[in-house]
Amino acid sequence: MGKYKKLAKNTVIFLIGNAGTKLLLFLLVSVCTFYFSTEAYGTYDIITQIINLMLPFSILGTSEAVLRFTLDKAEINIKVLYNTFIIVFIGLGITVIASPLLRLYSVVSNYVFLIAISIIFQAIYTILHQYTKGISRNWVYIISDLIEAVVQLGLSFIFLNLFKDKIIACVVAMLVGYTCAIVYNIILVDFSGFFSKNNYDRELIGRLVAYSVPLMPNSILWWVTGMSDRFIVQMYTGLAAVGLYSVASKIPSMITTFTSVVFQAWQISAVEEYESADKSVFFSIIMDLCISFIFILIAAISYFIKPITSLLVSNEFFNAWRYIPLLLIATFFSSIQSFIGTNYMASKKTLGALGTTAFGAISNIVMNFALIPRYGVVGAIIATILSYAIVTVARYFGTKKYVNIIFNWKIILPNCLLISFIYYKIYTGKYMIDPIGGIFLFVVVIFDCFNIIKLLKKVKTH
Repeated sequence: MGKYKKLAKNTVIFLIGNAGTKLLLFLLVSVCTFYFSTEAYGTYDIITQIINLMLPFSILGTSEAVLRFTLDKAEINIKVLYNTFIIVFIGLGITVIASPLLRLYSVVSNYVFLIAISIIFQAIYTILHQYTKGISRNWVYIISDLIEAVVQLGLSFIFLNLFKDKIIACVVAMLVGYTCAIVYNIILVDFSGFFSKNNYDRELIGRLVAYSVPLMPNSILWWVTGMSDRFIVQMYTGLAAVGLYSVASKIPSMITTFTSVVFQAWQISAVEEYESADKSVFFSIIMDLCISFIFILIAAISYFIKPITSLLVSNEFFNAWRYIPLLLIATFFSSIQSFIGTNYMASKKTLGALGTTAFGAISNIVMNFALIPRYGVVGAIIATILSYAIVTVARYFGTKKYVNIIFNWKIILPNCLLISFIYYKIYTGKYMIDPIGGIFLFVVVIFDCFNIIKLLKKVKTH
């Protein structure tokens, strides 16, 4: 029972921080739609995706390593951080040298310097952020996120009214946000002994690199699966379509807020409980709980998607609602594969994560080029759904030798049927809210609440 309480405690802590952070960043998207055209927002999204692509290269995949090694009781935490930064600064040096190559891509050629600076600050923050989580300074972890989001939102609103170039306004606000969060981490966390020469450990660097190297291409391949379609959409349908697609993809963040909270807490529990004899039962129960919660969120967001979109974005972006129900399906598979993928981290078998991610990324690229020229943004979303589903299946079978997670199809299949009816009413109905669709939403909520109560009773006896 203690492991469930600890997971619940960590989940609540991360929920407080993540819910506030995601809400603030969601408000930022809403604010931006009133200042950006669809084309300009498409350009801004391309810039953020380039930063997301280059970040794993810049930190050489060490964000997960610093977390995993500080969770290991056999390691000296400050030495882990010191040697991680040695690796990171080498990666950042390579990034700065290579960044002028971005000028070859005309869409971002005027923003290369800002992209490079953003990567540096985000890299430093990412490592410090993961370190605070690894040493169980969870409140520092979540408050630093809130500080970054509050500063970015506040300054974005100010800078959007001051700067002629709205893209520069948002990027500079983001930079200041990361700077404030870095300073907060430095002040609140004890880094005494960090600059000691005795911290240098070539053997530890070797182990960090061995753990991180498979994760670097793994992160990049996840970017390919989730974000590369923006560039292919821009190639075939233009920046306006990218802008709509980008705004649509922000709405499912309501679900990723929940799943990322659980995932952050789950990473800790998965590592700590990996050696336990009943880990498969523990993992399966938590999986079923997550699936029931996710189905409730998918049904609710889908049913209210028209009024939600109308409320949050300008009229120019309203048609983005058409993409959101499909994106929610992709979010479901993305969440499940992330949960299962934690088993690779817990077992330190990161090559397995790399292999399944590569399989999904290659599938995604092939399907993007097959579907986007004909179906546009819808083709991109279908490719994303299928590639996440492929990775989910591959990871399920690939991790059975570590943990035998059992899916409860009595939960999954009825939910899929009920939500299909909701989707039908959304796309065929004439009204913002359809009464018949509301009946199906009610059934989904009752059905999954019943499953959650039953699972919680099972937790008490396990």
